[in-house]
Amino acid sequence: MDELALGNQSPLKRKRSEMEENGVTSSALPSAGNATATTSKMASDQVKAAGADGHVTTTGGPITSTKGNDGARPGPTSSTLEDAPALDEAWKTTPEAKSLGILIDRMAQQAYMDLNTAVDRMVALQDDSPATSAQVNGLTSPSVQFDTSERSLQKKTILLDYASDQRDRFTKTLVLTDWAGHNADEIAKVHGLRAFQTEQDTAYKMAHDAIGIMKNKAAYFKVPAPNIEGAMEVLSTGGLSSVPDLGYLPKKKMTAKELLRMLQDMNVALSTRIMLNDELPPQMSNYSIANGRVTFRVAGEFEVDLTIADEEPSSQYYFIDLRLLFSPSPGTLNEQLRSHIELTTNGSLATQGLKGCYDYLHNFVLTHKVNVLRDQVYELIRGKWFDCIKVESLHRSLVVQYWVGVPGPKNWIEIGIVSGKTPKMNAVAAKKATPRLAVRWFRDGQEVLDEKLEFVWEELDMAACLMKVIGKHCCRKLFAALNGLRVLPGGAPLVTMPDITRETFEDADKVKLSLKLPNIDQSVSVRLEPVTGRFVITPISEATARSQQILNSSPNVDVTRVLANLICSAVQIRVLKQAEMIGWRPLRPTPDIKNHFGANVLQRTIFSVPGWSEDWALGISFGLVGERWWIVQLKDRVATGVAHAHLKEMGAAYELLRPGLEPRGQNSLLSPALLEIERSAVVQASYTTLKQQLRDQQLESSLEMDSKDASIIYLPFSTLAPSNRSKHSEAWLEDRIQLIHHGIDEEDTNMARAPVEMEIKASLKPGKMTQLQKYLEPTPDIKTNPTGGLSLRLRAPFGQPVLESLQAQFHSLALLDHRLAVVKQLDYTIIAADLEKLHFTYAAGMSVHLAFPLTGASPETTMNFIPSQGNPHQRIQVLLQKHLNLDTWNAFETFAQSLKLTLPLLHSFDRLQLAHAASQSLVVSCRGITSYQLDYSLPGLGRQCFAIRARMKAKDEVGVVRWQIQQKGPLMPEGSREALSALWSSGAKGWFGLGVGAVADGEGVGDLLGKLDGVMRGIGNSGMTAPALPVEEKEEGMGSVEAQKRLREKALGPQPINPAGQKTNKLPPAAQLKQPLPQQGKPGMQQHDVIMLDD
Repeated sequence: MDELALGNQSPLKRKRSEMEENGVTSSALPSAGNATATTSKMASDQVKAAGADGHVTTTGGPITSTKGNDGARPGPTSSTLEDAPALDEAWKTTPEAKSLGILIDRMAQQAYMDLNTAVDRMVALQDDSPATSAQVNGLTSPSVQFDTSERSLQKKTILLDYASDQRDRFTKTLVLTDWAGHNADEIAKVHGLRAFQTEQDTAYKMAHDAIGIMKNKAAYFKVPAPNIEGAMEVLSTGGLSSVPDLGYLPKKKMTAKELLRMLQDMNVALSTRIMLNDELPPQMSNYSIANGRVTFRVAGEFEVDLTIADEEPSSQYYFIDLRLLFSPSPGTLNEQLRSHIELTTNGSLATQGLKGCYDYLHNFVLTHKVNVLRDQVYELIRGKWFDCIKVESLHRSLVVQYWVGVPGPKNWIEIGIVSGKTPKMNAVAAKKATPRLAVRWFRDGQEVLDEKLEFVWEELDMAACLMKVIGKHCCRKLFAALNGLRVLPGGAPLVTMPDITRETFEDADKVKLSLKLPNIDQSVSVRLEPVTGRFVITPISEATARSQQILNSSPNVDVTRVLANLICSAVQIRVLKQAEMIGWRPLRPTPDIKNHFGANVLQRTIFSVPGWSEDWALGISFGLVGERWWIVQLKDRVATGVAHAHLKEMGAAYELLRPGLEPRGQNSLLSPALLEIERSAVVQASYTTLKQQLRDQQLESSLEMDSKDASIIYLPFSTLAPSNRSKHSEAWLEDRIQLIHHGIDEEDTNMARAPVEMEIKASLKPGKMTQLQKYLEPTPDIKTNPTGGLSLRLRAPFGQPVLESLQAQFHSLALLDHRLAVVKQLDYTIIAADLEKLHFTYAAGMSVHLAFPLTGASPETTMNFIPSQGNPHQRIQVLLQKHLNLDTWNAFETFAQSLKLTLPLLHSFDRLQLAHAASQSLVVSCRGITSYQLDYSLPGLGRQCFAIRARMKAKDEVGVVRWQIQQKGPLMPEGSREALSALWSSGAKGWFGLGVGAVADGEGVGDLLGKLDGVMRGIGNSGMTAPALPVEEKEEGMGSVEAQKRLREKALGPQPINPAGQKTNKLPPAAQLKQPLPQQGKPGMQQHDVIMLDD
């Protein structure tokens, strides 16, 4: 520590200076030729010399020492430390090199962890000593003793041990840090030198090993030197002079006869020995003797030739040749293998006899068969089975995993050699058991015990073995799917599978399922690809590709369910394509769609049909039993306008009663059939809507559908008769009404959506609607025939309630008949009549055209008077139209009677206004249909008003209508009043005076107004002035009632009142009203207020 604390000069530098001062130098440098070879040794010696004093001088090159201050080098080949190459500092970036900062961080972390451990240990020691009181500053009083309990001392010991350990550790770190701070460069150089020396040492060892390996390999390439001289001598003389001749006599060659006799003797000896002395193994019972050898044949394994060299029964057999009796196998054994087999077989024959020979050759053949199968597996891997099978070699066994890429548990076969013993064998049988080849099959990770695999071991073919196993596996999978589909409702006739035979098992491509698509003349084939183990579905389509992906993606997929969905999806796609051609749009299904289509449904589709309202859609459900069509009622639907709209909620689904679709036919899913389904759905929707309305009115049982034609619905007329007019709601049709749907009328552009066209057929009761049958013009919307048949055409928005429309239609018919009856009763001439219009003539050259509102259109009835110019009723057209649109049954009757009643009066108004056109002294005001006012503006008199009102007197339910004229406003002066009073007191044909006014019928109102106009003209020409203050209007009598009656009879003649309501010659039909005419225009008076004239 003291040495490290000295100044800025490090100990190494000081030591190097001391060495230079003492004259240490490297004068004994080698010559130039040996400089390179001795550099390493010199560096080592110098390191040792310097290390004796505890210090090392290192640089980036060879270590040298200098002497003196001149830096002279002895010899031209000497080098300095500055000229040495730089050391490689790559060791600083290796994972083994750690910085001092990391060491300090780790020590701090360790200190924190040790502190937590110490605190936990102290907490674990519970202190049972009583607590001592302390002063405020933390000091205890002198009388209080320190805690000297055992647990307290243990805690203190733990804390002191922790502090002591950390102090020692950080003290060492402080010393190391201080030392490293002053000697960092020298330490780095030492590390660099050590790395260099390690690298050189490793290179030397590697070079030494490489030379040794090369020397060993060169032995195989050594070719002996040829003995050319010896070869020439052998070729020329037939021998070598260098080989000594020992003088042996050559053996006499055997003749053919001797050789044949010897072979026959050997055959006899072999036969005698085998039959009398040798105990043959059971497997070697098949043998033959010929040519001095015995040939043992083991079927399917080998054929071995043995012979003997002595007639002694105890002498051994000798191996001659071996032939393998399975394929593939070599025809002849190579010399190396034959030598090995011969040596081993002869050894077994010498020790164990024929039994040992069989055991050895039998095990050799079994092992060779396993090796042949292994080689075949590797050959398959290099071919089309690449990345589809895996092989694992164990001790005399072979494990081949197939369908490697299929997810889920593994499948493999294991071929190996078993002992041949079974648990049921006794000791004798177990002793005779011989090893044999056996195979085990593991399917989905479980060993298959109920399937027996029989491989042909005489003809080894690993591909055939795999195909046989895979064929069984494919059959099992497809059989499971077949049985699952047959269990589902309607699935049995849709799936077939060819008969399984032995040949089928060997060819997995022939094992397949055939799925018949309902209503499509096409089938789908499902099979398992034998090499990859993946499902293959043909022909390729959108549905088959999606199902194939699902089947091959998960090991736990329900194959039966997927195939059932495939059948339905194929039909669904066919329907979608045909639906797209006719304009149907598929809607995105909602989560609750499965709750509306019943059971056994696998796929569902909802279509938005052109022309239908947003609250209705057409649905189809697909199952193995076939397709089912539905009409779907929607709620809270958001139409986005894109290819798929979103349904927030489904209201209800109603199955089509008769979709009009062939149950099983290839034409049942084409666009014409879909259009027929659409028409049936329109009928069903209307039927459902009407049924809901009738259910609300508790009349659901009255609805009936035709048993042969689904577009015909029967319902009673009582459900459609108007209910708000009990007096006029008597039945005028036969009670059974036929409602026929003709689908959506796409050509109708009057509605926002194409309406549903329906035809109503009914029969009129005898004597009912006679005027309608007589005057109604046949139109596309309404027709009648002479026999009382009635046909109506009704258009209503799709899916909307039609009961009100039907009721309104029949009400319109009843109302039209009533109007025709009124027109006929008033002797008007009917020009044209139907549900939309009525055109009739009510006077010479004058007619009116009425346009009635259609169902669902504006409720106002419009009218046009003809001619449009010069028709007197143009003056009150607005009032007449307003009265005609009143919601009363007799509104039209009153309107029609008003035409004849007001015509003479309006003619008179036209004449008067034409006479005053120049002076504009007369203004005619219309207060109502039966209330008018004449305003005269005369010089000197100011404004003089005369009110004209229709008055009726009712007696015995018969009314007589008269026009009453009386003055309103301020009275005239006495002189002017006399002329007017004279008019009010006079009378003529058709009118008579009342003293304060006058009353006239239709024939006399013109004459009365003419006389009144003459009086007013005369008063105006006299120039009299009116009084300044107005006088209230006052009605005065003309005298007694008898005087009035006499004057009336004189003016109008006798006017009898007919209690039976028959017409008279003097009064128009309006005089026979059973109800009073309406009064309009007067403030405070209702439309039907009437002023009655008493006798």
